Amino acid sequence: NPAPIKSVKVNPSIYDEYIGKYILPLPYSKPTMVTIIRENDQLLGQLEGQPKGELLPQSETTFFVKDKNIQLIFSPDENGKFNHFEPMIDGGRKLLPARRLCRLNVDQLKEYTGDFISPELATTWRISVQDDQLLAKHKLQKSVQLFFTGADRFTGDHWWFQEIIFDRDNKGQIIGFRLTAEDGLVRNLAFNKQLE
Repeated sequence: NPAPIKSVKVNPSIYDEYIGKYILPLPYSKPTMVTIIRENDQLLGQLEGQPKGELLPQSETTFFVKDKNIQLIFSPDENGKFNHFEPMIDGGRKLLPARRLCRLNVDQLKEYTGDFISPELATTWRISVQDDQLLAKHKLQKSVQLFFTGADRFTGDHWWFQEIIFDRDNKGQIIGFRLTAEDGLVRNLAFNKQLE
């Protein structure tokens, strides 16, 4: 049995950097939501549909779930904001990073809509706004709900839509996106926006 992880004392005010909702990709299944909250001087995590669990600090950026072999490692982005964490299970196996969800209003979401074609696969995905949410639709696949994770990036609620990054031209107009799937076989597959 591995030695139990020991928690350290940190200033609880740093917990405020981490609170929010994160989308956690899971291997070959729908991603799940992780909510991180602060209650007094405790940091708590809650997996969708599960009870809350205390996150104990191992350092100012690494936490572990009490009585479970799970660690969360937060890393700052280029702006110094903590918008994702890497989960580690069983003492070292890394899962895909969980990304913090941000909210966009309908007008902001509309910028990402249109028909996008992959020259490589000769297939088209239509991206549209429905009930305040961005959806990707394909005639042969289930609709994919897209969650904004920041800076023209979204994550989908199916493993084959793990991440999409929209590309803009030099006038700032969206001209396409690149798709990455969780299985590692599809990385940065280009889709070009069809002109109206």
